[in-house]
Amino acid sequence: MTEPLDRSAPLTARSWLFVPGDRSDRFLKAQASGAGVVVLDLEDAVQGERKPAARREVVAALEAGGDYVVRVSALEQEDGRQDIAALVGASARPVAILAAKAEEAAAMEAIAHAVGAPVVALIESARGLEAVSELARSKAVMRLALGAVDLTLDLGAEPHADVLAPIRSRLVVASRAAGIAAPLDTPSIEIRQLAHVRDEAKLAKRFGMGGKLCIHPAQVPEVEAAFRSSEAEAEWAAAVLEAALHEGAAQFDGQMIDRPVLERARRILADSAIDADRAPSTTLP
Repeated sequence: MTEPLDRSAPLTARSWLFVPGDRSDRFLKAQASGAGVVVLDLEDAVQGERKPAARREVVAALEAGGDYVVRVSALEQEDGRQDIAALVGASARPVAILAAKAEEAAAMEAIAHAVGAPVVALIESARGLEAVSELARSKAVMRLALGAVDLTLDLGAEPHADVLAPIRSRLVVASRAAGIAAPLDTPSIEIRQLAHVRDEAKLAKRFGMGGKLCIHPAQVPEVEAAFRSSEAEAEWAAAVLEAALHEGAAQFDGQMIDRPVLERARRILADSAIDADRAPSTTLP
């Protein structure tokens, strides 16, 4: 039996694993995969003729006590309206809604109000990218996510790292300015060359992204590892804080110890696999 999901998990989870909404046989397996969040997908992963059955399976999973995020189609589409209607009629709420083709804050607020759950806005179009700051500021939106395949298709661009660089930065800045959690990176389409998945995730982390969408369970450990601070980083962070606290040092290893350096060290330790007790609480003199 899997542990229940902390319902605040979408704020901090690094790995979000999609499962087709019509494959209820995979729901519990996905929860046992180590993913921070499991997303039951009513959009792209389900063929049109299977969508009514998928909605029933997703509702049944929620009503059985499962803690899941649910991806719904765009509210402007009939499929999206049917997805929302099914969730409204359920006796249990999802942890959050992952809203496909997010473009307007008003639509996010309508979804959140109808379902009674916060929204993660998936940016998959030029209109969504243009509205990203407005979306991030919406009280209904808890986090942003990037859907690069659909977005670059809409832009007439290629989903290459150099194309995605300014887009990732834009989501990160909008999230930080709005005071919400760091955004989720687009999923990798690679399910065999897993080193590529980890490299993608590391790149996203360097841009300030807070996690990554996953389309296969094998991607989950790679994403988790990439977004977790390494032992070497944690050793450095602990040494910096120790020097600042006990030695009153103004520099460490040739680097000035100022407020940004201390804050970076604290964040690394908070995010690392090394025991948090190693992180002394410090303030600058």
